[in-house]
Formats: sequence, structure tokens, C-alpha cells
Amino acid sequence: MKRLLFLLFLFFFNSCSKECKLTPIPENVFELNKIKERNILNYGDEIDSIIFVDEYDIYTDKSYKGLMKYEECGHSKSYSVEFRNEPIQICLNKTEKKGLELCLYGWFNNSSNDKYIILSEKKLSENREYTFYRNTNSDSLKCQIKELTLKGYKIESITTLDNKKWVLK
Repeated sequence: MKRLLFLLFLFFFNSCSKECKLTPIPENVFELNKIKERNILNYGDEIDSIIFVDEYDIYTDKSYKGLMKYEECGHSKSYSVEFRNEPIQICLNKTEKKGLELCLYGWFNNSSNDKYIILSEKKLSENREYTFYRNTNSDSLKCQIKELTLKGYKIESITTLDNKKWVLK
């Protein structure tokens, strides 16, 4: 009986670590150093700006599965900006299971309902346009954004609730 309990204890508390075979996101696919500190947007004669806040680049080279910890192999690159004091985060995640995911986080698309697009490195390099729309259940007191368009991974335009389309200069 003690052996059985000991084996069950080992089974539940045993953890496993594995090396990744995932190649990192190439620098030319998501270049964090090309994100400017301040980007000017205009709507007709009006001017506004996007202010660079932060960036990160994390590569996890081992997966780990255990009772108290779970971590998958992956690579994430991200940058955060503010538009009218509203935080916006653009993130590119790469995992062995899903491939590349282009994600957008902000008040207008609640994090419980993340917006993401699964794509290839080639498609992202081609600077295609991707538009993210406001969730109907987002907190309108905090948010002025109706939709946000990316060209590749860079912000191309922001449309506000008053239907003004602010375009990157």
C-alpha cells in the first residue's frame, strides 16, 4: 500500500522538461527597433499622436509540465503604445502548436475576448492590412477607439467613435 501511495505521489508531483525545436521569430519579420517613439496621426488638418511605451522580446527554449508549473516553448515579441491615454499592445506569438499569431490588446477589445490572426512569416512580411474592430461589450467610458488597422505589425490608422479616421503620417 505504501508503495502504491508513493508511486501515485511521484506520478502527480513528477514534472517533465523538454528542449524546444522552435526557431525564433526572425528580426526582419517583427522589427521592434523600427517602432518610433512618437508617431504622428492626422485627420484632415487635425493632428494627434501615438506614444511608444514599451517593448519586449521573450524566447522560451524549454517546455515544462508539472503540477505547479506549466510553460510552453515559444517566442513573443510585443510593443505597447498609447493613443489619447489608451493603452494598445501589438504582439506576435510563435508556438510549435499554433505557428504565428498576431494579437491586439486594448480596452476596446477586452482581454477576455482577445483578437488575433494566425498567419505565416511571409504574409506578415508582405505588410498586408489587418483591421481589428471594437467589441460591442467594451467599456465606452474608457475607450474612444472604434477600429484599428495594422499594416503588417505597425499601426496604420485608428478610427475613433466619432468616425474620424486618424492615419499615420
